[in-house]
Amino acid sequence: MLHKVKDLQGDAILAQDGEVGSVDDLYFDEADWDVRYVVVSARRWAPGRKCLISPVAIGRDRRLAEGGGLRSSAAVIGCGIEARDGAIGKVADLVLDDETWTITDVLVDSRQWLPGRLLLISPQVIERIDWPRKKVHLRLARHDILEAPEVQL
Repeated sequence: MLHKVKDLQGDAILAQDGEVGSVDDLYFDEADWDVRYVVVSARRWAPGRKCLISPVAIGRDRRLAEGGGLRSSAAVIGCGIEARDGAIGKVADLVLDDETWTITDVLVDSRQWLPGRLLLISPQVIERIDWPRKKVHLRLARHDILEAPEVQL
């Protein structure tokens, strides 16, 4: 099942003996867009603390069963999107598959460029991310972006 990252934030993470905390963020590998860790706010047993849990240890029902290249979903959401021939919008959210824990799509808010349009693009079309400038650079031109599926939220 596909989920937007923002919709997962705040969801409870449960252990056999009760709630551990809630989803705060995700860390993903920017090379292949696989989610490596779920950042859990451990509010009940360690208020103010956060812990990293491998998504492999979390079932689809959100029950439990930092390194080089890892990026926070919060760091990429809000970044500008640059096509080869100019700006097209910003990252509105990330879409992930909770069976494979892979980010399948980037939700692009292009409403400043294309009024009323939210688009899905594959992470595979991302050429690079300029972290200091908060810009996601695509391998596509603007006209190629028009072929991306529009999303109705």
